[in-house]
This record gives sequence, structure tokens and C-alpha cells, in this order.
Amino acid sequence: MRVALSRHRGWVRDVAPARADVPTMFVMVGLPGAGKTTAAEETEHDHRALRLTPDEWMIPLFGEPEGKGKRDVLEGRFIWLAIRALRASTNVAGA
Repeated sequence: MRVALSRHRGWVRDVAPARADVPTMFVMVGLPGAGKTTAAEETEHDHRALRLTPDEWMIPLFGEPEGKGKRDVLEGRFIWLAIRALRASTNVAGA
């Protein structure tokens, strides 16, 4: 498995393209409103990846975007799920 950075409106691109035979975790990092979720959506479609974006889970689960520490718990579960997906040969896109 490997970790790659994705390109979206100025995002950094990984030096090697994703290989179909190696599961890859695509990680988007940036300031609020920078387009991380949009980049993760595009990566999900381009690389048949499982998309894990906390912004899309926080309000439905907790009724607020930050949830008084619950976001950290959710992101921890995303890491656990991403590792399981990679071990099952599934690409992962996280923002």
C-alpha cells in the first residue's frame, strides 16, 4: 500500500501515478474551503476509491461540524477503516 497526494486546483501531485495492483491512500490536506472534499470526490471516481470525508459525517451524526471532540474520534475511526480497506486492496480518498 502507498500514500499519494492528489492534484486539484494547485494541489501537489504524487510523483508516481497510482497503480491498479497497489492499493493507494490519497490524502487531501488544506485550509477550510480549499476544495479537499471536492478533490476527494474526484479521486473517488477517478481511482475507484472509498471516500472518507469528516465534513460529510459530522452534522448527520452529531448535529454540528466540530462536535466537541467527536471529530477526533470520527477521524480515528476513518484511519482504522482506511487501513482495513487498503488491506482489502481498496483505494481510499480522505480529506
